[in-house]
Amino acid sequence: MNLNWLTCLLLVCLCSTLGARTYHVDPSRGSASGDGSKSSPWRTLEEVVSGGSLRILAGGDTVLLADGDHGRVDFSGDNTDFVTIAADAGCKPKVSYFEIKKGSKWRIKGLTISSSFTDKP
Repeated sequence: MNLNWLTCLLLVCLCSTLGARTYHVDPSRGSASGDGSKSSPWRTLEEVVSGGSLRILAGGDTVLLADGDHGRVDFSGDNTDFVTIAADAGCKPKVSYFEIKKGSKWRIKGLTISSSFTDKP
């Protein structure tokens, strides 16, 4: 009986990550009209949020950020499972401001956040 329970638990864990997608954001190669794929990345995290593309994310998804300035970011949103926004391997993305106004199950990794990245008048 314990083996059946363990097998069911394992299947539930595996199935919850099978549909997870990875999206890419790259200020130097991306486009506001990109689809978030590696070959057609979005341009900045700020554009992803302001353009509404953040709404397509689902639990288990990951958004990988390339080097460069990703703007000013603030958003709200609750997820059924964790959504990760992280620096891509070897990259150091930066934002001038970052706030999750209201939400749950967000993982944020490897971003440099500083108001010094804001354009000065």
